[in-house]
Amino acid sequence: MKVKLLFLALVTLCRPLYADEVTYERDIRPLLAAKCSACHGAIKQEAGLRVDAGKLIHRGSDNGDVLDLEEPQQSLLLERVTSDDVDLSMPHEGEGARLKPDQIRLLSLWISSG
Repeated sequence: MKVKLLFLALVTLCRPLYADEVTYERDIRPLLAAKCSACHGAIKQEAGLRVDAGKLIHRGSDNGDVLDLEEPQQSLLLERVTSDDVDLSMPHEGEGARLKPDQIRLLSLWISSG
């Protein structure tokens, strides 16, 4: 019992303070602007996807929904930014640096928050 309580305490204390507070405007918009807007912004919308406003991401792309609010980890957006397949990964090779694990985590937390 003590081991369980200790484990739960450690998990709670090690959790980032902002985990429940991820917002589009503060955390996600700047990330997507830096990494994705050149191809999926106001001027250019490859595959019909636009990421410069949260409600536009929810509209999805020519390929359908990019966010899966029922199973956030199955979201196409997360699949693309974590893919090792050069044909599927985002940003495309030569289009910019891949997202770092902490950036992917923020994106995942945002999707999970609905």
